[in-house]
Amino acid sequence: YIRDGLLFVHTMKNKNFAPKIVLGVDGGWTAKAVISELVEDAHYLCTRILANWDLLNVIPGLAEKNAAFKARYGTDMTSITLPTYQAMWVLYYAIEEAGKTANPANLEEFRTALRDALRNINLPADELVMPWDGVQFDEKGQNIKGRSTVAQVSPEDGKYHTVWPEEYATMELIFPMPPWNER
Repeated sequence: YIRDGLLFVHTMKNKNFAPKIVLGVDGGWTAKAVISELVEDAHYLCTRILANWDLLNVIPGLAEKNAAFKARYGTDMTSITLPTYQAMWVLYYAIEEAGKTANPANLEEFRTALRDALRNINLPADELVMPWDGVQFDEKGQNIKGRSTVAQVSPEDGKYHTVWPEEYATMELIFPMPPWNER
C-alpha cells in the first residue's frame, strides 16, 4: 500500500493533475512512511480513517486511556489499536452480560448467551474511545452506530487532522485542494 500511495501522488504531481480533492481509504494513505516521504506533496490529501491521533483531545477520557496504553506498550494508540481496544471492551461488556444468565463452564449455553448479549448490546457514545454514536448491532451484525472519520494532511504541520464529522473536527477541510504550481 505504501508504494501505491507514493506512486499515485508522484504521478499526479508529474502530470500536474490536481483534482479538487483526493480521498483515500486507509492503506498507504495513513502510513507514516508515505507522509514522511512525500513531505509537502502530502499536504491536502484526505483519507477515510477509523480514528485519528488528534481525537485524543476531543473524545472525553481518551487522553488518559492513551497515556496508560503508552506507559504499557511504549507507543500511542493508532487507527489500528483504537478500534481493537474498543472491540475488546464491547466483548468484555457482552461477556459480563452473558455471565449473568449462563455458566461459562457450559460452553454451548455460554456461547448462546454471549451471542445474544452481543445482539442486544447498546453502548452509548460516552462509553467509547471511538468517534461513534455508540455500539448496537443490526440483524446482520453491523454496528449501526459506528462510522468512520475523514482526516486531511494539514499544510501547517504535515499531519493528518480530523475534518469530519464536524463534532470531532480539529481543523476545517481545505477545499478545493490548491493546484501544484500554487503550493
